[in-house]
Amino acid sequence: MPDLVHHAVVPAKRHNAVSADVAAAACAAFGVSFPVTIIDRAVVKNTSGVQRLWPAARDGLRELLEPTKFLRKSEYWMIFGVYTVTYVAANCTDSYCTAYDYDATYPKLTATTLVNTAAAATKDRTFACLGARRRMFGSRPPVALPKASWALFFVRDLMTMTAAFNLPTPIANKLVERNLSSRSVAHVVSQIAPVCLIQFLSVPLHLLAYDLYNYKVGECNRTWLTRARFIRGEYLKTLVARSCRVFPAFGIGGLGNTWLRNGFSHD
Repeated sequence: MPDLVHHAVVPAKRHNAVSADVAAAACAAFGVSFPVTIIDRAVVKNTSGVQRLWPAARDGLRELLEPTKFLRKSEYWMIFGVYTVTYVAANCTDSYCTAYDYDATYPKLTATTLVNTAAAATKDRTFACLGARRRMFGSRPPVALPKASWALFFVRDLMTMTAAFNLPTPIANKLVERNLSSRSVAHVVSQIAPVCLIQFLSVPLHLLAYDLYNYKVGECNRTWLTRARFIRGEYLKTLVARSCRVFPAFGIGGLGNTWLRNGFSHD
C-alpha cells in the first residue's frame, strides 16, 4: 500500500510542478513582452537604416498608450511566444532535474538556448509571412538570413541564456557566503547584473549579424573595416538599447518568473 500511495503522489506532484512552470512562464512573458517589443523594433529599424533608434523607441512608447491596440500587433504575440517557451524550457528542465536529483546547469543551458534560438527563428519567419518584416525594413522585401548571421545570433543567445539561467544561482550563493549581501538582495543582483553585463560582449555579435544581413558578403563592396566602423559607431546606443531589452526580459522577467513559480508551486 505505501508503494501504491507513493506512485500515485509523485505523478500528481509532477503534474502540479509542470502547471506551475507553464503558468509562471506565461505570466512573466506577458508583462515583459511590452517593453521588449518596443525595443526590438527600434533596434531593427535603426540597424537597417529605416529609422533612428530613439525616435523609433519613442514611437513605440506612444503606441503603448493604447494597450488594446498594442495587443493586436502580431509582433507582440510573437515575442510573447518566444519568452513563454524560453521560460517554460528553463522551468520544466529545472523541475525535472530536481525531481531526479540531476545537476541542472548544462541541461538548462542547452534547453533554453535551443528553444530560444528556434523560437526566435520561427518568429522571424512568421514576421516575413505576415509582412511585418517588410514594414520593419521599409520597402525592402525580406530575404534569407545568412548562415554567418545565424551563427552569430546563436552565440549571442548562448551567452544571454548562460547569464540569465545559469549564473544567477552560483553568483547569489557566493555573495551570501562572503557576507556581501543578504539572500534577497543577492538574488536580485545576481539575476539582473549578469544579463546586462554580458551585453558588453554580445552587442558586437548582434550588430555584425545584422550588418551581414543588410550587406551580404560578395553582394556588395562593403569591407570588413567598414563593418568594424559600423559596429563602433552603433555600439554604445545599441548597448544601452540591448541592456534595456534584457533588463525586463531576463532581469525583471527572470525574477518574476521565479517568484510566480514559487508561489504557484506552494498553492
